[in-house]
Amino acid sequence: MADVNALFDEFAIRRARGERPDIDDYLDRAGDAAAELADLIEGLLMSAPTPAPAPEDAVIVRALLAGQPPIQALRAAKGVRREAVVDRLRRALGTPERLRDRLRDRYHDLEAGLVDVRAVDRRVIDAVAGALGMAASDLPAWRLGPAGEQAEYAMARSALPVERFDVPDVAGHSPPPDPEAAELDRLFGLS
Repeated sequence: MADVNALFDEFAIRRARGERPDIDDYLDRAGDAAAELADLIEGLLMSAPTPAPAPEDAVIVRALLAGQPPIQALRAAKGVRREAVVDRLRRALGTPERLRDRLRDRYHDLEAGLVDVRAVDRRVIDAVAGALGMAASDLPAWRLGPAGEQAEYAMARSALPVERFDVPDVAGHSPPPDPEAAELDRLFGLS
């Protein structure tokens, strides 16, 4: 059985340092004593002053209220150019230069909230976080869950009907698939 007092002390110390310890993680670690630990944590949260929000949190909230993609707002607020994030991704993923435009497009979709982040490879998440000087767990897209909610406002701007184009059947005339391009798509959860 986990030592509830030790877990509580660890939680309280981390919170006092300004960290955001994951309550569910602590409750999981407490096992059968989770209810007791939950009571201790609740008491702490009810009695301790609320820590000031991080500057990033204010940027995230303003972006969400304005219907803007929060990762894009964070990047802009931190003065990081999109190309710098793409460069960081290219190095982290080992993407060849010839696929730079494709990588830029995939990152744009991710930043705009058009990709289901649950399917995105951890290396992509870590590289984006590193480029923004943040921990991956603090990126808003990963805190908010799947892209659905974020995609709603992004897609609402283009709610007008789109003409349908008939694409001729060119089976047998297509170039063979590029395995590196397919891998890049997979890393962004698109395969």
